[in-house]
Amino acid sequence: MISFEDLVAKHGGVLRRFKDFALNITLPITIKESNLKKIITAGREKYGKDNLLINKQKLEKENKIEISLFRKDTLVAAGNIIANPFGLEAEIFDAFSVGVGGDIRTYTPIMNVRGVFPGHDALAKISEEITSTLPINRVTFEPKL
Repeated sequence: MISFEDLVAKHGGVLRRFKDFALNITLPITIKESNLKKIITAGREKYGKDNLLINKQKLEKENKIEISLFRKDTLVAAGNIIANPFGLEAEIFDAFSVGVGGDIRTYTPIMNVRGVFPGHDALAKISEEITSTLPINRVTFEPKL
């Protein structure tokens, strides 16, 4: 059986990784939908069917398709390393937020931290660290009542 990485390359794709948190695949815009589905299925098989958040965009000007795969398990684990010292727990929403990276728009998952309100300064510190070290554009807070 062909590996996920080899399948991407076979269809003219370029695979880039952001640490263990996300994968970005750039493919020719002419790729057949059936081959695109094979690549996504192979990614789900490798990283877990329910573990990936997938965002697909057509880059018309570049004649490419870009697929971003975000690993929930590693994002939540890293978010908890940042949030737990403040008594908070991290989770990933199954939704995307738009942000700007350089000159382009970026679409990344939303991370939520929840627990007893630690104060505005603590939330600012948590949010800043999460957005600067993880592929996350937006952090929300849910108070535990």
